[in-house]
Amino acid sequence: MNKVILTAFLIVINQFANGQQRLEIGMTAPQIKFISSFPAKYKIPKDKPILIDFWATWCGPCIAGLLETNDLIDEYSDKIEFIAMTDPTSRKVDQFLHSKNFKHNFLFDSTGQTFGEYFVKRIPMAFLIDRHGIIQWIGFGCNISRSLLDEFLLNNTVTNKNNEVQNSLTHQATSDYLTCRDLKLNISEKEILNPEYSYSYNFKSDFFKFNSICKSIKMTIYKLNNDQENRTIFRNCDNSIIEKKISITYETTNVDVEKEKLKLMNFIGNQYGFKAQIDYIDTTLWILSVINNNLLQKNLSISVGKTEEFSGGQYAVRDINSNSIKLINLSVKLLCEFLEKDFGFFCKTTYEDNAGYDFFNVDCSDQSKLFEALEKIYGIKATREDVNLPFLIVSPIK
Repeated sequence: MNKVILTAFLIVINQFANGQQRLEIGMTAPQIKFISSFPAKYKIPKDKPILIDFWATWCGPCIAGLLETNDLIDEYSDKIEFIAMTDPTSRKVDQFLHSKNFKHNFLFDSTGQTFGEYFVKRIPMAFLIDRHGIIQWIGFGCNISRSLLDEFLLNNTVTNKNNEVQNSLTHQATSDYLTCRDLKLNISEKEILNPEYSYSYNFKSDFFKFNSICKSIKMTIYKLNNDQENRTIFRNCDNSIIEKKISITYETTNVDVEKEKLKLMNFIGNQYGFKAQIDYIDTTLWILSVINNNLLQKNLSISVGKTEEFSGGQYAVRDINSNSIKLINLSVKLLCEFLEKDFGFFCKTTYEDNAGYDFFNVDCSDQSKLFEALEKIYGIKATREDVNLPFLIVSPIK
């Protein structure tokens, strides 16, 4: 299934530090132990392949994976056993199980023994185990597809085993260190294995911090421009330069945050031959207003509800094949950001409630159908305005 993933707030990737144990493809899967189940008195069948997915109610990407595999269970349940493992104390688990027509076998591991024996350090995490008890695939439930299951059932293996949880080559900032009063700056192209993160940042006036590991200059500029890819324009830039992967460590204090971001962009630009500046361009802006709050509240997220009360994950995907979007635990503000990033619609909202909502299978085959669905199903109306918006212009230094 051809999909574009926007963001997984809780989890990006499952990587383990050097020296830590983990299960790998080809190993014997540990016994699956549980205290209780839904449905009750469930027993794991013998001599049958198993897909076990570790999840929690507060994890948006986990729920997205369950929704994906839920659509496949009727077709494959006679050949593969679908198991979803969680902690029974996970928030709102009873409410969650009855909120959607899930067809998985839900197992509850209150002791954490199965999580530990499978070395599940972060979620979501899924394992595809053959009928002999050998692990044939490790990844995320949202990446399970018909083609993957068909290949597994035909060959008892999966050809593409280089999925998200495998290690990758990267860069780390280790040279060209500069210290001046309260400023720390480091740019490098040196390669290392297994970084612990791609980005970490704290954009505040009293402590401005930005770390980027093995990201292209282009993606680094996007991140410094608040992830506004559609409001970032690269004019006549050498693609071999802006796609170059670099790593950056930058810390300072007592700054104007937006000016400091621009300053850092131009420091990078001075090393690679480009400049960055803000310019205003006439364009169309869509204002998303909540005109029927009752409709919107009916779609309060099945993941965690209000994001100011719980620390939950967001998940957003655009399914190109079915021309639909599936969003989990996104506020109206984050909905605006998604529409801008994935569709190029410049959006904003005055709706200040930070509650998370689920937008399932919304038709996005064209703009009018998308906005019509948002108004009819969710009570959100899109109004057009002609405005003058700021854009980041990146161009070569002459």
